[in-house]
Amino acid sequence: MTMFKPNLAIEEIRIYSKGRPVFAEKFHAGLNIIRGQNSSGKSTIMDFIFFGLGGDLLETQWRESALHCDAVILAARLNGHSVTLGRDVEPRASRPMRIFFGPIEEALSSAAEGWERYPFSRGSAESFSQVMFRHLGLPEVQYGESNTKITMNQILRLLYSDQLSAVDKIFRPQRFDDAITRQTVGDLLCGAYSNSYYNARIRRKDAEAELKEVITRIGFLTKTHGREGHPLTMAWLDAERERLEDDLTRLNQRIGELEEQIFKTQFDDRLTLNDQNETYERVVTLQSELGRLKEVNRAGFAGGYCV
Repeated sequence: MTMFKPNLAIEEIRIYSKGRPVFAEKFHAGLNIIRGQNSSGKSTIMDFIFFGLGGDLLETQWRESALHCDAVILAARLNGHSVTLGRDVEPRASRPMRIFFGPIEEALSSAAEGWERYPFSRGSAESFSQVMFRHLGLPEVQYGESNTKITMNQILRLLYSDQLSAVDKIFRPQRFDDAITRQTVGDLLCGAYSNSYYNARIRRKDAEAELKEVITRIGFLTKTHGREGHPLTMAWLDAERERLEDDLTRLNQRIGELEEQIFKTQFDDRLTLNDQNETYERVVTLQSELGRLKEVNRAGFAGGYCV
């Protein structure tokens, strides 16, 4: 039989409570049906399959009956290679995974030797998603400033849904969902993923946000200077900048002259106390005007050149 890759198949599941198996079932190639009365545990079993393969369940998503269990062990085949996956049941997100590269019989007969522990997120060590992606022949995908990564949790959203999922939705809903991630997961599973195309879509999204910000800034500048009846053109901005720079130069010269005059009074005492006070007040006024012109030049016209 032809195997299409990537190929993920479950061969067996075992669920434990206090070290003893409380549920065990083998699966065969093809269609497998889990059936039972209402509230008999079908969705709980699906939760364990999702969780055992690397899905992430939040504290509020665990069913009460599932929290009586300790661990789930899954025998699976990744592109035809046998692996055994184990995860401890805890009502917390981002739980690690233990992987034994071999069939379940060998894994269960080995207390610790051969098992390797991998975290949910990549850090100093590989994550279990990276390991499973490598065995499935899937490329690693990450994007954005925060280096958001496609994980097994994202892949399994397309493979698993529960009774609460909308029947007209392919993907199991999750927090912080976006269309680009859903598209990428579909492309990965269908073998149509293109890194350059994916990065281009991410860049397009960023560029649209940048364009929106620039349009807002242009609108602000147009509204601000339009009140004075001047058209917001480069020629007018150049003229205004030149005029302000001339005013700054003139004020700096005048301040220098006044400071020199005050300095000389310390030696020849030609100015009365009232003259000195008036001169000082004039310097303060000119410095305030200088500060105002600098603020206008920086906030109004320097911003216009950035646009």
